[in-house]
Amino acid sequence: GIVPLPSWWAELVDAGWLRVHLPVDVGGDGYGLGELAVVLEELGGVCAPGPILPTVTVAAALAAWGGADLVPALAAGEAIGAIGCAPERDGVVRPVLGACHAEVFLLERADGWAVFGADDVTVEPLRGVDGARDLG
Repeated sequence: GIVPLPSWWAELVDAGWLRVHLPVDVGGDGYGLGELAVVLEELGGVCAPGPILPTVTVAAALAAWGGADLVPALAAGEAIGAIGCAPERDGVVRPVLGACHAEVFLLERADGWAVFGADDVTVEPLRGVDGARDLG
């Protein structure tokens, strides 16, 4: 089934942990990946569930590559990101980390990376190894 968002997701957003690494001009705090690494290490140390890693990864990629119009919603926790690699020949990408809650998908295709909205993809939930993260 779909792993629910953690009960403390709003607190994580309010603390600014989804935006710490992003440039100020796209809604971030202007720090960098080093500061984000500290946040992720601490969350990993307590096995914190939720789509934190895919959301911050998608936001960073879009801020760097273009697509900055989507970044403020990711930084503010108003949208959740998902990221998936290793496309199959039939166009299916799996696993996609964060897929079950995502509004913004960053997916690898044969010709590079592409951004999709939730209405543009079909998500089939997959069972994760640890039960703390949603996969699709």
